[in-house]
Amino acid sequence: MSALCQHKEGKKTNMKSIVMLYLLRTLITGMVAVLGSFLFPVKLTLVARAEGVTPPGGVR
Repeated sequence: MSALCQHKEGKKTNMKSIVMLYLLRTLITGMVAVLGSFLFPVKLTLVARAEGVTPPGGVR
């Protein structure tokens, strides 16, 4: 935070490379997550709702 406050106008920064690395990492992480979901599929079984149960009255 201090580095951002003390930055002088016209001085070279490495923000472009930092932002590009962040975007690249985010893209690669998303692709790994999608690949993982195809390699290890998960089957969810949902049960029917409970019959005869009423929600609390004071909740809005």
